[in-house]
Amino acid sequence: VGCLGLLCMLRNPGVLVDGVELTSGAAELAQLNYTRCGIPDTARVICGDYTQVRFDTRYDFCLSNPPYFSPERGKPSRTPEIDAARRAEFEGVCRAAARALKTTGSFFFCLRPERLDGAAVALHQNGFFIKRLRFVHDRVDSRASIVLVEARRGNEGVRVDPPLILRDQNGYTNEYCDIYGQYMR
Repeated sequence: VGCLGLLCMLRNPGVLVDGVELTSGAAELAQLNYTRCGIPDTARVICGDYTQVRFDTRYDFCLSNPPYFSPERGKPSRTPEIDAARRAEFEGVCRAAARALKTTGSFFFCLRPERLDGAAVALHQNGFFIKRLRFVHDRVDSRASIVLVEARRGNEGVRVDPPLILRDQNGYTNEYCDIYGQYMR
């Protein structure tokens, strides 16, 4: 529903965003979110299957959130639209990013840590290498629930950033609140 594009535009005024949503309901919600937040005409929402969309331009970066689960795993969600997005084939997401990105572009995505090995295979099959990882933990003593990944074309070499901890004894951590800024406070 456009959350990543929205955060990107709010933190980087003037950036141009083209978002792709699988369902018409999600696309309408994304457009409504952009309008409610006063985003100018620098955002476009495309409704369609990202594996079929023809991109008119090459992009500096692509964002993907989700897929979190492989199509055969994970419990069903409340709606078919959310299920379609959460259970997409990551290989298709990689192919779409490869088609959409400039040669020097970055592909940013998040997924469950247990999917990282399969993601690496899909990335390599599409000419990408993992360049940066950051594991996200609910609390300092909990296992990572999400991994944030940056992939690019080029040489091997991975940088692992310090973990992002979401909560401490006082609630959400300062770093987490800084990422979401005024939306968390």
